[in-house]
Amino acid sequence: MLAVAFVATMSLVACSEEEVAEPNRLAAPEVDVVFRSESFDVTWKAVDGADGYVYSLNGAEEQTTTATSLKFEGLKYGSNNTLKIKAVDSSKAFADSEWKNVSLTLNTAFKLGEIELKVSNQTESSFVVSWNAAEGAEYYEVALATSSTIEIVNGLQKEFTGLAEGVYHVRVRPATSDADYAPAAWVSINAKTQESIADELAANSYLIEEAGAYVFAPFKGNSGEAVENIAGVGLLWQDTPGLITEAGLVDGKVRFVVAEGVYGNAVVYAYGAGGNEEILWSWHVWVPEQQVESLPMITGFNVMNMNLGATTAAAADVNAFGLCYQWGRKDPFTGSPTLSGTTATLAKPIYNIDGEEGEFGAVMTPQSVEFAIANPGTFISPYGVDYADWCSTSDDALWGNPDGNYRESGSLKYENLGEKSMYDPCPAGWRVPPIMAFSKFTSTGAAVMGNYASTAVADRNGDGVVDTNDYNCGYYMTLSGTTTTFFPAASRWYGAYAALYGSVVGHSGVYWSNSVYKSSIASQAESKQATACLNFMSPAYAGTCFVSAMGGGARSDASSVRCVADKE
Repeated sequence: MLAVAFVATMSLVACSEEEVAEPNRLAAPEVDVVFRSESFDVTWKAVDGADGYVYSLNGAEEQTTTATSLKFEGLKYGSNNTLKIKAVDSSKAFADSEWKNVSLTLNTAFKLGEIELKVSNQTESSFVVSWNAAEGAEYYEVALATSSTIEIVNGLQKEFTGLAEGVYHVRVRPATSDADYAPAAWVSINAKTQESIADELAANSYLIEEAGAYVFAPFKGNSGEAVENIAGVGLLWQDTPGLITEAGLVDGKVRFVVAEGVYGNAVVYAYGAGGNEEILWSWHVWVPEQQVESLPMITGFNVMNMNLGATTAAAADVNAFGLCYQWGRKDPFTGSPTLSGTTATLAKPIYNIDGEEGEFGAVMTPQSVEFAIANPGTFISPYGVDYADWCSTSDDALWGNPDGNYRESGSLKYENLGEKSMYDPCPAGWRVPPIMAFSKFTSTGAAVMGNYASTAVADRNGDGVVDTNDYNCGYYMTLSGTTTTFFPAASRWYGAYAALYGSVVGHSGVYWSNSVYKSSIASQAESKQATACLNFMSPAYAGTCFVSAMGGGARSDASSVRCVADKE
């Protein structure tokens, strides 16, 4: 392949000014140069009166030629080179010309096109890495980080087989035998064999920390009861386009693929022979960017450092809001897309596997648990009724603690902590907290207004005082000693109207417990409420400090969940 010519005025680093021939002196040659990665060509027009030329490269011994071109090969890419050349007349009728000096660096060689890598077809012992065609490439060099062997591949993909389960670092670069091209840089990707999630990690939510393909046995939450008669598996929604690239049924197991460098949430579902409208069960796939951690609390629990469904634990970051859950349901709804909102603010949009935007459904009358399971993307609203239940037959045990509201008289100790239920939305090893977990967020275990000293609100701005200035779209709460973590004011879905409560986004935080209690409101004396372990409002919204360790919220509302470790 021939290189494209660049005239000397474009490619020379430095050259002498044009010389005007003195009487009886030959004119200096005017040269053109063509660069390559390890060579260059020089050509010039014949100089009148000259019958030869003398030249020297990089100070080497002078040589002569009668041609009007030179080719220099075997040079090093990136090297600096200096050529000097003059015209001569062997008859001596004319004096030699001045030297023409040409300085150049071989750093403008042609570049091969760029490539992007993708991983697909993951199994327990293999995967395929593919790439686009790079302009100028004749072949591709491929290597695993675990091996020094470089393999030549003539196509646009490479299948790796016979692998142990794990993550592999794959390097690929385009290459050519044409010396006119500079060597291309390696492009890397982490490729993961398909991971089989152990049956003992069965849950309604799967916490995924690395891109790759995953399979799991289709159990109903942590119950050990298998979902039967599955005809197929699909993606119901994802809140980040491109997060899930595949979802299907393989050998009776649910399989999904998480893309590299994409974070967010998705819901995959199993359907029966009636088609993908007949949903048998569904599971949340949670892919946070920040690592989930366990933080100790003075109440003896260990709490997550972020909300369920959040991708970060950072303050004043909309990605810390996480997802919203109607009390007792296992399936989430998206939260606010902004740090503050208005009555017109809608929940974060959802997308199908092709990246097309969709929306949640809604039904405006209480429904059964079976309806909720079969319709995980439908918000259930007791239209127009506050402090009401989405469930047509209230069930205090949906999240595993039907007697969790009982405590010793005059004490903050709740005797019943409950157990993780089949409908608990937290990942394996975690569960919805009992009231007791957050009971010491206020000194009384109840609501505190106007007195930061009686709350667990932490001094985060470093001024030595806990006050309104420590609010930043939520509060940092002291868990124990100097350990703090951020609780964002993520707002909630208003159950009575099946919509995000947009006007209090950034001003109100509500966090479910697994417990319930009866309402004390006279008009709703017999209705049930879920108990929010934590409820707070911004100083601007409440007019003062307001933190409640056991405020009540309607079961039909969809609020935040902050999981605690399942085994205390």
